Amino acid sequence: GLPLCDSSPGHSACGVSMVSKESASSVPVALGSCFVALVTAAALRLGWRRAAVSSEKGGHKYKMSRKSSGMLRRCASSKEVVATSGDSLDLKDRQAHGVPWYATPADASESMWHKVDLTVRDWLDEDTGLFRYVNEMPLGALQKFEVQTTLATNVIREDAKGSRKLQAFGKPVPFNYGCFPQTYRDPQERDDIYDAPGDDDPLDVIDLSPQVVGVGKIACCRPLGAVCLIDEGQADWKIIVVNTELEDPLASARSIEEAERIAPGRIEKAL
Repeated sequence: GLPLCDSSPGHSACGVSMVSKESASSVPVALGSCFVALVTAAALRLGWRRAAVSSEKGGHKYKMSRKSSGMLRRCASSKEVVATSGDSLDLKDRQAHGVPWYATPADASESMWHKVDLTVRDWLDEDTGLFRYVNEMPLGALQKFEVQTTLATNVIREDAKGSRKLQAFGKPVPFNYGCFPQTYRDPQERDDIYDAPGDDDPLDVIDLSPQVVGVGKIACCRPLGAVCLIDEGQADWKIIVVNTELEDPLASARSIEEAERIAPGRIEKAL
């Protein structure tokens, strides 16, 4: 079965085994309260060090590994300047798979990467422990959309090559996939878990919730843990969350363990 890390109070964050593009390990790392410090650090490097506490049992550090379905690798950043909307996949190709087709969102006047607040605060301006993310790829889609960090206002564009790879893979994305605004993984800094540089992108999000979030929509979420891919030598971290705005039992989950208890097999399906 899927090994789980306990993120409840009193448990430290767990390490995960190294992953490559060819053989991926997809074990969640429970971050717990460390995540608050993690995502509010401008380049995240200090936050990752705070979160990277190896758990020990019986005097031995333990690693966990599990081969993934390959979906995480297909959702990872392509590191390419994406095509314009006119170069995207043919509509008939998408309809043949019986999955929804999503149009590229209209260009925003302001950057969601820079202008959307990361943290959710209450009416007293106090921290709620919740965060916002910008959704790029809806649950059940066979298209790859991405926030463009090098284009004006960081517009969202479809990566035609990435969409074709997803379609060839033949399995719709089993989660909502996006990124945290105002976060960045610095390629000039190496993290302490894998001694690998950041991937030069915002921090990625995997939303386990069973309802679709549209392309470019902003959702509030609670972090449960994290998983890392080593992609072309770079550490590509993805934070596992649940959408707290939905009327769904998973919205109440506060740890990987609780999510598995509420929706058995959901994490394994996603990873």
